[in-house]
Amino acid sequence: MGLFKTFTYNVFDYKPRYYDAKVDEFHEKVMDRREAEGKDIEPTGEYVPGASIRGSFRSKMRRTSYGGTKKSTIRIFCIAVFLFFLAYLIFFADLTGIVSYISKL
Repeated sequence: MGLFKTFTYNVFDYKPRYYDAKVDEFHEKVMDRREAEGKDIEPTGEYVPGASIRGSFRSKMRRTSYGGTKKSTIRIFCIAVFLFFLAYLIFFADLTGIVSYISKL
């Protein structure tokens, strides 16, 4: 738990895809059956390289940009309170007792 958040790198939600011979054979059988029945064979859900990475990057940037302004406001408020307290001590507080105690040490 700290006043300042440490920097974290963007992590992409990348899911690697592996080749499975059984799945490939199944898709070939389905396509052959569709051809035999005379149904139209159209590619459904073609693979577009980098589409999931690009979308996840945009959504993650939106999520972090809103949280950053709130944290920045809190940080500025804490710094302002500290500076006002310090100014009060310097200009208005009677510190002669503390100074004399420290000088006796």
